[in-house]
Amino acid sequence: MKIPNWLIPIAIATLAAASAIGLQQQSLNRQLRSQTPESDRLWVEREQRKLRALQKLPPSGFGFNNLIADYVFIDFLQYYGDDVARVEHQTGYGLSKEYFKIIADRKPYFFGSHSYMTSSVGILGGEPKTSIELLDKILTKLEPERFPLTYSVWQRKAIDEMLFLGDNKKAKESTLKAIEAMDRAKFPPEYREALEGIKTILLQRVEFLSGEFDSIRFRRLGWFLILNSAPDLRIRKIAVAELQKVGVDIEISPEGEVKLNSPN
Repeated sequence: MKIPNWLIPIAIATLAAASAIGLQQQSLNRQLRSQTPESDRLWVEREQRKLRALQKLPPSGFGFNNLIADYVFIDFLQYYGDDVARVEHQTGYGLSKEYFKIIADRKPYFFGSHSYMTSSVGILGGEPKTSIELLDKILTKLEPERFPLTYSVWQRKAIDEMLFLGDNKKAKESTLKAIEAMDRAKFPPEYREALEGIKTILLQRVEFLSGEFDSIRFRRLGWFLILNSAPDLRIRKIAVAELQKVGVDIEISPEGEVKLNSPN
């Protein structure tokens, strides 16, 4: 089965969009604090305590939920962009889901954050199921009539369901929901042509998902994307274990090197 041309660019763009912000933030973070493996480990522990405290605030956020979410996203960008701590010092991206949980609860319509958060949680953090669950949570709080970009969340969820779950039924349902959300939303006339183009792509995807779908091949594609982006040994082990489940002859040496024994 040939993988559709529209799928690979979308999957890669997810990572590329997130990587760009990392390059922008790297030099800033190096100036902010002197970094050692121990200082970075302690910083992560403090940040985790802070995030958990924020998660315990009342749902109302005392009327400041927007500000809380904005503050958390700025903190996330600094965390995400510090590749010295995340990669060189092996602290990883485990906190990404904690940032995302706060935004999902307090500002689900923060559409500008979604691509960064899902990439960090799902790809770099090796937890695409968690990312999908948080997108599900966000979608329970969005109405296309109020938030026209709701369709984009359904669209992102469908891509992740194809790549990481290999679930064409869920991906088809999410894609149909994206089309429905577009139809219900009210956009300015000048966006009509672009939206029709997006809708055409979504309808093509529905047709593709309704036919013969190679779940194994798509899961391999998704987990190889995670493996190739893995910032540390823990994520590599997760990706290798998932690839082994779908028949990829792959292993990790005692030195942490990944060995692909068969390209099939």
